[in-house]
Formats: sequence, structure tokens, C-alpha cells
Amino acid sequence: MIKSKPYFWVICDKCGEKAEYYEVSAWSEESHAVEYAEADDWITVADKHFCLDCQVVCAECDIRCAAPDANSKCEACGPND
Repeated sequence: MIKSKPYFWVICDKCGEKAEYYEVSAWSEESHAVEYAEADDWITVADKHFCLDCQVVCAECDIRCAAPDANSKCEACGPND
């Protein structure tokens, strides 16, 4: 018997790259998709996800954060000026 089920995967909100964890890129649970993306060094900010290539290191605190936009703030130390 073959059955289908909806699957979940994570796409970078900056560049569109699809997250993979040991060549697996889709999971049956939404939380697992996020969990494995984060295990592969992706970061989640609110409902947005960022791959390693689209992250920056905060000049103030040296912590990786989402790629900045006009109103971005470092989660650890506040605004990046």
C-alpha cells in the first residue's frame, strides 16, 4: 500500500535556499522541519528562517543574527548602528 501525507520544509526567507539535514529536506511534522534546520545552523526569528549564508555577525556582540534590513536589531544587544 502507498499513502501520501503533507510534508514540511524550511526555506530561507532571504535567498530561498531549502534546508537539508543529512540529505533529508522534508518532515512529517512542522516542528521537526524547524528543529532540523536549526540543528544545521539556520536561525529562526519570529516566523522567518535564515540559512548560514544569509546570517551576519553582530559587530557589537559577535553573535550570529539574521541579515539586517532597515529596522533590524541584534537579538542579543539591541539595535545595530
